[in-house]
Amino acid sequence: MLIEKEIISLIKMLDDPDVSIADNIITALSNTDKKTIPLMEDIWDLSLDELVQERITFITSTIRANEAISFFQHWITEPEPKVLEAWFCINEICNNHFDLEEVLDFINKLRFDAWKEMNDNLSTLEKCNILAFLFQKRIKFSTTLPKQDPAFSYLFPRHTTEDEEPASQTAAGLLFQEVARLLDIDLFGLNVFEYAVLGYLNPEVLEKETPKTDDVLFYLIFSDKISFVGNHQLDFGNKDKDLPTFKIATPAEIIGKILYGLIRSYRQDGNEYLEKLCVKIYEIIT
Repeated sequence: MLIEKEIISLIKMLDDPDVSIADNIITALSNTDKKTIPLMEDIWDLSLDELVQERITFITSTIRANEAISFFQHWITEPEPKVLEAWFCINEICNNHFDLEEVLDFINKLRFDAWKEMNDNLSTLEKCNILAFLFQKRIKFSTTLPKQDPAFSYLFPRHTTEDEEPASQTAAGLLFQEVARLLDIDLFGLNVFEYAVLGYLNPEVLEKETPKTDDVLFYLIFSDKISFVGNHQLDFGNKDKDLPTFKIATPAEIIGKILYGLIRSYRQDGNEYLEKLCVKIYEIIT
């Protein structure tokens, strides 16, 4: 493992015109961790050398890809993989507008504001209504964002610091579920269609492997707004009540849906690099 002094020396040599020497430097830096990225940016901040910028871009993307693969190899082995952490990781490698610090600040403010309005005398449905009200004040649901656009699977498609954040129904549903979890509200997502339907199970049947629709107390549907419906108001197209009508999505299946959407989008866009990276991560978790 290279020490920081050695890494800095290599970074300063990124403008070496000798291709063989440059290739060795690029390989060595690509095998370091993400601490190398700000060092490269600091050293070459004012450089207009296109070759150097191209090499830095390649090294940066390679480091992030290596770290993402390592992350998911560990993530899938955890007893309870955290969906939000995996989603953050995907956004860091795919979404140029993603700023983890700003997103965490946004989530924490939303969680705190919801918590201030809640108390132990409220039902879970009432708590979800409070969160939904605040959620829709802060997030603008995008019903026009095409599904073939990679942004459909991002945390915030075009993240800004404005009060109202854009989000696809898939992103909004997943984010709502994770913020609710931080408030000790355990919602599940349906492993059908797009990830835009959440539900709340009767706590007494949480241990069932194959819960039925009668076990669900209410659903939340994400479209241009958040709608609440009762357990008999959602049609799954299955009239045989003796059969399970839905399957609760596991963390791996949730992230798999995000990755599948990105793979399809990058393939259509011709972004071979990100397509292959998402395929590799998808294969790790499925």
